[in-house]
Parts: sequence; C-alpha cells; structure tokens
Amino acid sequence: MPADLSKAKEAQAKRAKKSKNTTLQYYLWIGGAVAALVGAVLVLILNPDKGPSGTLVNDDGMITHVNRNAKTWSAGKSSMFTGWSLGDAKRL
Repeated sequence: MPADLSKAKEAQAKRAKKSKNTTLQYYLWIGGAVAALVGAVLVLILNPDKGPSGTLVNDDGMITHVNRNAKTWSAGKSSMFTGWSLGDAKRL
C-alpha cells in the first residue's frame, strides 16, 4: 500500500506542476473580442449601408428588382430623376 500511495502522490505532484497559463488564455480571449469589435466598427465606418433612402431612383438593380415583382407594369429610367435618391423622391 505505501508504494501505491507514493505513486499517487507523484502523479498528483506532476499534475500540479503542469499549471495552465490561464492568464495568457484570458488575454487572448479578451484581445480577440476587442479585435472583433474594432473590426466591426471599422467596417461600419468605412462601408456604411446606404439604406433605402440612399439608393438612386434610376439604379439598374432597383429597376430590375421592381420589374421582377411587378405584374401589370414595368419600371424604367426617367431623365427627371437622374442623380436623385429614393429619399429625395420621397421628400418631393
């Protein structure tokens, strides 16, 4: 029995020596979260979403989308609205 007890104590001592570097893991997790947050903010600043009011009235993609969904009429470009956004047209 004493031999088994000494082996158990040696195994326990080896496990205790293998200290996990939790501080480093903590800093890596926090650093990763901060980097992701900073990246998201940079994307929002450098590439803001125009939203529906920032889209041009004569935008080819918008006209195609409208024509796919319209059943009884078709949309087209109008020279009157050249350079206007949907927000400008709504204010009109």
